[in-house]
Parts: sequence; structure tokens; C-alpha cells
Amino acid sequence: MNALLRSRKPQVTAIVLSLLRRLFRLLETMDIPIHDKTTVTMLCAKWLASDGATDAGVHLLGPALPWAFKLLATSGSAGGILKATASQSGEDSIVKYIFSNRGVSRPTYLDIGAHHPLALSNTAMLYATGCRGINVEPNPDLIGEFYMHRPEDVNLQIAITSYCGSIDLLIPASSSTLSTVEPRHLNPGDDVRVVAVRCLTLDALLHEYSYSKGPDFLSLDVEGHDLMILEQFKRLELLPKVVCVETISYSTVGRGLKQTDIFDLMTGLGYFVYADTNINTIFVQRDFWAPSSSGSI
Repeated sequence: MNALLRSRKPQVTAIVLSLLRRLFRLLETMDIPIHDKTTVTMLCAKWLASDGATDAGVHLLGPALPWAFKLLATSGSAGGILKATASQSGEDSIVKYIFSNRGVSRPTYLDIGAHHPLALSNTAMLYATGCRGINVEPNPDLIGEFYMHRPEDVNLQIAITSYCGSIDLLIPASSSTLSTVEPRHLNPGDDVRVVAVRCLTLDALLHEYSYSKGPDFLSLDVEGHDLMILEQFKRLELLPKVVCVETISYSTVGRGLKQTDIFDLMTGLGYFVYADTNINTIFVQRDFWAPSSSGSI
């Protein structure tokens, strides 16, 4: 079947993936012991890994059940080569490596602009491996998925801004991923729905939810509002050890520009660029990333 998945005919691949997704959905409805369901999932994961069908594994993460998702996350490589990631460009794997390298097995996180609990998420893999944190998603159409799939996290339908109160969230009909509080970041002519949402400053959020020590990891993607939130770091006593932030402007034709002001701010606050995936940049505190005895970086 891996040969079918690698077929150059898109319709063949679509049929195979559809069958696999139906299998997971069927397992969810069946009244059988959880270990039996897990066994089926493990066999699927090992089968995918055995012949290098890693792309198929990525496709399965979205529709996979939470326990199947956890299996893929905790296995790291089912059978040796299947790498599980939920991020847009593998950022979660990089972040996990950073914390593992520094001896932090279960980092806490704050995911601002979280969008979805599993798909295109920088924190889904952390959650699946036992980490916990706060997810902030102001879009009322999206927050329900977090209550369902991330029940042990704190899930908040709010926006982070420069003040506490209420703010208008602009939700374009073309894509819920581009919801923003910044009108200038909307596509001209797009049909927009306006929803009033509660807003907090970053320090008010951390204080209200007893995060006085701050999160170990901050994932930030708020469509043009990122710099304003990062500037609030100046008011925090403890800063996140690792930050992943979108640092390229949105472009429908792939001509986004790097936000140099974000780089200037973060380096001035004691961070360095650990990795860049073009869309996102991962910053690490210099004091956190001290030279190890092995010299590995």
C-alpha cells in the first residue's frame, strides 16, 4: 500500500488516505478496549514507517484520534524513521530538541494565536507527550476544538493586546487562520465578520492564570500583532526560554518580508536566533542555552 501512497496519481493517494482516516473514525465508534485500538494504530504507524511513507504519517495526524496522535508523538519514530510533527514547517521538532538538549523534559507553554489543537500547531506534540500550558484563541469558531482535544490545558477565547477590556476581532470569510485585530492585515475586498472579544495584556494574562514563573515556551502567531505582544516582555520578570514567532509578512504570492524589528527587539532582550523556517523564527535565551559539557549545539 505504500507504493500506492507514493503513486504519482493524486486520486490514488487520496483514496488510500481516505480509507485510513475512515479506519481511525471507525475505531473511535467501536466499543472495544483502548489497548486494542492502540494496537491497530501502532500497526498502522509501523507499516507507514517500514517503507518510508513519512508524508502519509503527517497527513494522518490531523484526523487521528487524540490517543493515536499521542502514540505518534511519543514514539518519535514508529519503527525507526516515521517523524511526527504538527507544525507548519517542523518547528515543534526543533523546539522539543532544544528543551531535551537542556534537560527540560516537560516544558510549559503559552500558545497565542493557537488556531487548532492538532493541525498546524507548535504545541500539539508537547501536549501529546505530557506537557501542559495555556492556549489563546480569540476566534469563537475555533476554541471549541481545544475544549475537546486539549482538555488538560487552559483554553481561553481572548485576545492579547496592549490593554485590558474588549476589542473587535475581524474574521475574514476566506480563511479563519487569518483572523486579526489589525484591519491593515486583511485582504482588500474580503468579506469580514466582526466579533467583540475580551482582551488582556500579556502580564495580566500571566497574573490572572497564576503563571508567575512564566511559560518555558511561547508560540506566537497573531497576524501582525506579534511585535506589540513581544514588546510587553519588557514588563515581565521572567521571560520564556524559547520563543517561536511568525517573522514574515503575509503574502498570497510568497513575497512576504522579514520583520527586522522583531529580530532587533529579541536580540536586545537577550535572545539569539536558533532556527528560521522562513515563515517562523525560533529564538532562545542566551542564558538558557549555555555551552554544554559536550559542546553540542
